[in-house]
Amino acid sequence: SYLWSTYFNKVDAVHYPTAFIRDYVKQYNKKNVQAYVISNGVNFKYFYPKQVERPDNLKNKFIIIMSGRLSKEKNQQELLYAVKNSKYEKDIQIMLTGDGPRRNYLLKLIKKLKFTNEPIQKRYKHEELHDALWMGDLYVHTSIVEIEAISCLEAIACGMVPVIANSKKSATRMFAIDDRCLYKSRSVKDLTAHIDYWIEHKEEKEKLSEKYREFIKQFDFEDCMNRMEQMLVEVKNNYQKANQNK
Repeated sequence: SYLWSTYFNKVDAVHYPTAFIRDYVKQYNKKNVQAYVISNGVNFKYFYPKQVERPDNLKNKFIIIMSGRLSKEKNQQELLYAVKNSKYEKDIQIMLTGDGPRRNYLLKLIKKLKFTNEPIQKRYKHEELHDALWMGDLYVHTSIVEIEAISCLEAIACGMVPVIANSKKSATRMFAIDDRCLYKSRSVKDLTAHIDYWIEHKEEKEKLSEKYREFIKQFDFEDCMNRMEQMLVEVKNNYQKANQNK
């Protein structure tokens, strides 16, 4: 296409936030351009484990959170249907944090499904989102198309275990370090089964949370920015060396 032939095939290097998008671009990029895979990173100043007191209306609830833009490709309605079908529906509190073009659609669907505990939908500031994530029991990520889900990484940084859609067009599935954290994308039934499993296996969830605390360290924002800086210096030096020989 025009984009590949006039841009990607002529640059000296390309930065990709995930290996997923690097491999996708390489299918179309005919020139062997230097590739750097560096995450955009999670700012641990804002997202880290801590104790947060739940308000009275959320006590004794199993809180499921999905954060991020409310849009078609994020597929949040799948979570709503899955929880409605859960045998633990009366014990679950959904929190959809964010805003976007699908907000009104999702609010209407919430009313239509008539939950025992009506899902909470609002946009949070950094500090508020951090507290919400730390209160949560499970993070669900239903997106079907995504280059890098920082929102999922932020939840993991707060100690949450994720359940992620295993979509071929989403890089987020690469964040699953356990098969129990992946469900069949576009399958409400399979997502419900995963949610019910984690409600029933609290101790297993706590053990996996500890493993995720180690996993998330590689996404530290400061480290990622240092790697970005090293990338720029390296590309500059390589360019200068190549032009000295001309």
